Amino acid sequence: MFYKNALVVLTMFFYSFMAMASTTKLFTEVFWQTNNIFMTSLPIIIFGFNEMDVPKSVAASRSELYSVGITHTRYTHVKFFGWMAEAFFAAALCTFIPIACFGLTDSNFATLSFTSMHLVILGGNMRLTIEQNSWSLPEAAAFWLMIAAFELACIIFSNAPKMLWTWTAFSWYELGDVQGLLYGDAVFWICLLLTIVLLLCPRLLVKAWVIITRPSLQMQVMWLMKSGKLPIVTATRPASASADADYSTPYSPSSPASVNFS
Repeated sequence: MFYKNALVVLTMFFYSFMAMASTTKLFTEVFWQTNNIFMTSLPIIIFGFNEMDVPKSVAASRSELYSVGITHTRYTHVKFFGWMAEAFFAAALCTFIPIACFGLTDSNFATLSFTSMHLVILGGNMRLTIEQNSWSLPEAAAFWLMIAAFELACIIFSNAPKMLWTWTAFSWYELGDVQGLLYGDAVFWICLLLTIVLLLCPRLLVKAWVIITRPSLQMQVMWLMKSGKLPIVTATRPASASADADYSTPYSPSSPASVNFS
């Protein structure tokens, strides 16, 4: 959530330096006001309630997996500023690589705006996929729905005429016909590919280093499970338990399976 919001804001911030602080916005007001709701919202929402780093059967039998929540290791100030630093780097890429590819002139403002819009939306949505441990229909559908919503917005920005009722601040007339021109330009696609790869590289490299040097408990459990070395123990109510028994304390299986993580 912090990352995708900072990515949009910082991209406009960096462009303001190139525009000599002339208050020229890189993104149209319509895109600026709607991207957070219609183009990037679903993946993070579904990630919040549907993400699982281990299957339910494993989580139910390995109580030690809950220690990361108890110790608050998933969200710290250091990790927050790490996300902000990554957003700072990504925003710089989304601003300056299109300028390097297309130049900085008044005549190609629409090209820069359109390209940076693509990078911000694609980069923000694809960055979340690196953090996902489980993929199912909701996650895949959310990702592609957001991409489809963005492409629909691009079609409107590029082809729909300026509405008479639209306030000047919310118009998109400067983006007219730019979609057809850029989608047929190889430089545009090279710019997208290069920027997205560079944008995702820092996290991919860090995650690879973590997996190799200090894998988390969840990673170790998944490896053992996939290798068939992790017996799954299902915690059930003892048959001898009475209906009015006190279950205020978690029940532990009588013979929990031991797992060697060494």
